[in-house]
Amino acid sequence: LNLPAPSGGVSIALSSSDSSATVPTSIKIPAGAGVATFSITTTAVSANVNVTITASYAGVNKTAPLAVLAPALMSLTLNPTIVADGASSTGTVTLDSPAPTGGMSVTLASNNQAATVGSNSSVTIPAGKTSATFTVSTSAVTTLTTATITATLGNVHRSATLTLEPLLASFTVAPNSVKGGVTATGVITLNLPAPSGGVSIALSSSDSSATVPTSIKIPAGAGVATFSITTTAVSSSVNATITASYAGVNKTATLTVAAPLLTSLTLNPASVLGGASSTGTITLDSPAPTGGLTVHLMSNNQAATVGSTVTVPAGKTSATFTISTSTVTAAGNATITASITSTGAGSRTAVLHLIP
Repeated sequence: LNLPAPSGGVSIALSSSDSSATVPTSIKIPAGAGVATFSITTTAVSANVNVTITASYAGVNKTAPLAVLAPALMSLTLNPTIVADGASSTGTVTLDSPAPTGGMSVTLASNNQAATVGSNSSVTIPAGKTSATFTVSTSAVTTLTTATITATLGNVHRSATLTLEPLLASFTVAPNSVKGGVTATGVITLNLPAPSGGVSIALSSSDSSATVPTSIKIPAGAGVATFSITTTAVSSSVNATITASYAGVNKTATLTVAAPLLTSLTLNPASVLGGASSTGTITLDSPAPTGGLTVHLMSNNQAATVGSTVTVPAGKTSATFTISTSTVTAAGNATITASITSTGAGSRTAVLHLIP
């Protein structure tokens, strides 16, 4: 007031131009007072409203503007932010104030067909609430990709990124080279823990020298699984490609199945009288394959003769052969050579002493 209220006080009439802002019909200012306050109650609105509040007394009107603001879109979040194998994520839109009567519709969109936000592409926040959730449905992908989910309310846009990964992350073999007959281990790793019910990973091998199960089941919640790769003896080294497959994604690893190597050649006895025989023994570092393994033999002295080859039986690591000698008039030596290949690669030698 310009002056303190007179004896008995004064009653100031109040009014509002819109129902979104309500005021008392009047306020009594007591005698001697020069200032009074009152509450203006607002309700949630779907669009901004400019309200005029009027105070009237003795033909004098004083007005003041009040802007009643509609809720604004404050945030959009996703949980989880990384999914695999067609799993879904939950989106949450949040307002900075409660939604009005009838609720508030927020428009949704995705920039990737592998992540969809529903056929109606919107979510309604109920009256009096500040948030609502929606489902982001995804389809399985074969490569890492992202989807931008956007929520729009009026001129305000909020976005969040959803990462979509193939479930099958990697496949390795350890060790990556074994002798035939030795078992290797395959290791499968997922990008995320296996979902409810687990997942079945198909397995295959390019060569019969390395066999794998047809599939392996990874239980729910697990991210890694191992399996055994059984190998058989081979006559020459083989590179087998082991493949793990799931939902269109193939991961491969190479396992080398190595052939036996000739580790030693011994003679017993190592010295003989001319005309006597000696026994040679060849030893491999791993068992011979089915059908046996042929080892080539050679002598550099006609006084000590050997057969052209000796066969190590399948599953065995050694074999013997006879060295026949003839009478000699002077002491001499014969070098006996054994090699798996006819070219002499990887050969082993032993010296037989010939005594007259």
